[in-house]
Amino acid sequence: MNILESEEVSVLKKQLLNKLNENISLFENELEKHENAIPVWHYATDEYYTPIPLFHELDKLKRGRLLKKLMFEERFEKTNTFSFGFSGENLLLLTQHSNGKGLGINSKVYKHYEDGTIEYFLIRTYFENEFPSKLVSLGILDKSQPSKYIDVRITNDNSNWSSTVYQLDNENNIDKVFRYASGWNGQTEYNIEYTDGILSKIKIGTIDWWKAKSK
Repeated sequence: MNILESEEVSVLKKQLLNKLNENISLFENELEKHENAIPVWHYATDEYYTPIPLFHELDKLKRGRLLKKLMFEERFEKTNTFSFGFSGENLLLLTQHSNGKGLGINSKVYKHYEDGTIEYFLIRTYFENEFPSKLVSLGILDKSQPSKYIDVRITNDNSNWSSTVYQLDNENNIDKVFRYASGWNGQTEYNIEYTDGILSKIKIGTIDWWKAKSK
């Protein structure tokens, strides 16, 4: 799999580039619609829930700690307290956190389709509208094919972009991942290993990139 030569990746990237031309008000309205429609909220000290496969493992990110007693109206009082809004069908629709006083709110909005594909964008807004909203990035996780998922992301000015391609085995498990980001010297290939059906290891060649904690 060569990401830079992939027609599928190129088509998704062009789709995102076209959305960059849309007025910021369209993204603001989509955010407001999601905020008003969410029936279930959860909170954590860092990024915790995400629909992006192997998000924490591939980037070696520590998962946040869930907060049980936080109230909805308190969610922006502390910097980097994360809020996660779910639909009644348990689909993640919105992730938000405060960047600090006067630095705005980062909101990642997810739109789900019947084939499993997810479009998402990251927007920064401000409490009192003291600054104009800013679209930070756009992404799409294409799950329309039975043998692979393709994730493509671009920044608001298209100065940076990245793609991750997940290859699936016959049991619909991810068994190989290919990743590329602008500025990289080529792409990286990851092999995914399971033990008793549970993710246990991610390898780059013979090197253990990530390992599950021993129980």
